Parts: sequence; structure tokens; C-alpha cells
Amino acid sequence: MKVKWGSIITDGEGKLGGHVYSHNHWGAFVRTLVTPTLVTNAYTTAVRNHFLLQLNNWKALTAAQQDAWTAFAGRHGRTDYFGTVYYLTGQTAFISCNMNMFAIGQADFVSPGTDDVPTVDLTGSVNSTASTSKLNYVIDGNPTNSNVVIIAFATALLSTGINVVTTQLRQITTIALTGANPYNKGAAWVTKYGAFSAGQKIFVRLRQIDKRSGLAGVDVDHQCVVV
Repeated sequence: MKVKWGSIITDGEGKLGGHVYSHNHWGAFVRTLVTPTLVTNAYTTAVRNHFLLQLNNWKALTAAQQDAWTAFAGRHGRTDYFGTVYYLTGQTAFISCNMNMFAIGQADFVSPGTDDVPTVDLTGSVNSTASTSKLNYVIDGNPTNSNVVIIAFATALLSTGINVVTTQLRQITTIALTGANPYNKGAAWVTKYGAFSAGQKIFVRLRQIDKRSGLAGVDVDHQCVVV
């Protein structure tokens, strides 16, 4: 659990005992810890197997290669919930980049790639139409970038009263920034979740990955009501 100390404690995030400490747009909250059901299908099995492969691949690296990954991790700090910058180990950087590459259908790294962090402006919107099974990702400015691939996440149909999602997002497909805006990924959503239904809400997330480094940019979230 992460704790921010004040006169006693000012904030916290994570699990402690039988409780989970987190926050949403209303503020901090505490809930009972619930162990999620492990989903097993072809996709989740492939992800778990690739993660285990990366653990073994790390062990097979030379000392020089592992040192290069440690140096790579030291150049790419991350920011946690409290705004504190932290750094991955060489091993976790190696696994993180290669899991990102797996998600976008690219080959694994052995040695670190470039230091390029994707910075494409993904500001835009999403809309969905039940009658035509459309889920359109609209990216303002219609950017193109052959080095960046977008991982498209989406939820199943949710009640319009839901305003925040945490664990419901699932990867449904990827998007190549070819300029073919809007990007209709309705077929991928149907394959994942079934038929669209008007009046229900869908949340989506766009995560950009640079193919030259395996590094991710800032996630962008949208939501829409199916019409």
C-alpha cells in the first residue's frame, strides 16, 4: 500500500488487510477487498504465457544486456498517484516494454530500443450507433505516425448512471495512425462483447505505444452513450 504521511496520514492508495484505499472524482474512499474471479480464455492465456516467457528471456540476457536495460529504466521515470517520480528496475522495464510490443503485435526486444516516448495528441471523442454496429474513435487533427500504434480498450455495455470505470476496460484491437479518421472499431467490439444496444454507455481508452522503444504515452479516456 502507498501512504502519504502528514501529521498522521493524509492520503493512501492500495490494499491493507481486508480493505482497499482508493479515490474517484468524489474523493478518497475505503472498500472491502474482493478477490476478482480469474478470467481464463485464449487471450488471457496468451498474455500470461508471454509474461512468463519474458521472465525466462530476462534470465537468458547477458550481464551487459541487463545493465543496458537498467540504464534504460533510469532514463524513463514514471509518476505515481501522489505525483512522485519513480523508476522501474531493468527487469521490469524489459518486461513492460515487451508486453507493450506483444499488445501491438510487434517482436520482442532483446536489447533496449530507442528512448522515444510517444506524444501524439489523442484528444478527440467516441461515438457509437447500435443500428450500424459502429464504435468510432475520432482523433482531432487526424494525426498520422507510422512509429506509433494505439491500443484501443473498451468496456462492455454499462448503465448510463456509471461515471467511473476501473477494471472493466479490455483491449479490443489496435489502431494504426494512417489518417483514416474516424476509426470504426465496432466489429472488434462486437467480437469481444456481442451486440450493441441503444441507451447504454461505453467507456474507451486509447494508449499509444512507440514501436521503436516499447514505451507508452499518456492514456486518453472517452465515453459515449450508444444511439
